[in-house]
Amino acid sequence: MKHEPLFDAVSEIADADVCATLNVVIAYDDVPAGQHAMHILADVAANFGDTLELRPQLWRFQFLEDPDWRTLAAKDVLNANMLIISTSSENELPAAVRSWFSSCLTQRRGANLAVVALLGTADKMDEPYSPRFQLIQRAAREASFDFFAPVPHPEDSLDASIASIRHRAETVTPILEDILHVPTAPLNWRANP
Repeated sequence: MKHEPLFDAVSEIADADVCATLNVVIAYDDVPAGQHAMHILADVAANFGDTLELRPQLWRFQFLEDPDWRTLAAKDVLNANMLIISTSSENELPAAVRSWFSSCLTQRRGANLAVVALLGTADKMDEPYSPRFQLIQRAAREASFDFFAPVPHPEDSLDASIASIRHRAETVTPILEDILHVPTAPLNWRANP
């Protein structure tokens, strides 16, 4: 995964001071997702050496279900330079996480914040057209924040697109299920005199 755009964004912060502090809030769903985010930060730290002090604050998705913890996590975002949403599952982001994320961006509107989406595993990252990728990207851009997310390699993209099309074609939605199982009345044929 290439980090150059993310490094450029961090450079703007690091250039401001001789030794800049990067406050990072990481919201993650499980240990592999938290580790993925920390590996990204380790790459950032290695790129900047002693000129950058990282201060990560980690918040597991399950804590964001609780209103009190969600409020504390939102306060951390108020002081953050970067917000990372990291998940290794293929599931939709929980409603509480989506609500917290939206609220955080609203509170930070007009401030400087980089939003990073790490969606999926290193082997199977979300495509830019996935609903959760689109949700995070749209919210970040509407709030005028920088948005960063790794995307799969182009050669993997075609295979993923074909698999996605096949999956959508083979999926029977509840509406289609209802249509397919609506009893029909027998047709009465008669000749018109």
